[in-house]
Amino acid sequence: MAMAASYASASTLSSKNNSRMTAWVRSYDPSVMMPRFIVTLTSYMTVGTIALFTVTSLFCFFFALSVLEDLIRAAIPTRLWQQDWTVAVDKVRLHLTTLAEWERRNKDTWPFRYQDTDRFHDMLCALTDYLKNYVQQHKAQTATTTNKTHNENSSSSNHHHE
Repeated sequence: MAMAASYASASTLSSKNNSRMTAWVRSYDPSVMMPRFIVTLTSYMTVGTIALFTVTSLFCFFFALSVLEDLIRAAIPTRLWQQDWTVAVDKVRLHLTTLAEWERRNKDTWPFRYQDTDRFHDMLCALTDYLKNYVQQHKAQTATTTNKTHNENSSSSNHHHE
């Protein structure tokens, strides 16, 4: 009897599963499923196209930048590359220092105020300090190189005179 009950419950489960499968097959409507498939396919194709376009654009941008750099290096005389840029950097530093002082003096009269008003001034001061250190270091390095070159030239000219 227990066997018959288990067989009856198994056949009931089997008939329930069959009815679910039959219901699913009957509910399959190509007019509903096809548009979903098309939307999914279209979205994947769109994402792929955007990714491909982005990678290609970046490659072309960096390639053009590389070609432009080569053209500039070929077109500009080498003496411009060997200029002492510390004078220009020092002038920029002086202008930034003037801007930082002007900003410090006039920020109280500005109609808008931020919670942290010293951040811009601190950034300008840090930038001017960095440029000042760069100029000093470059001038010291240039002086050392110039002295070495001068000493080598002096010693070689002394050897030629002897």
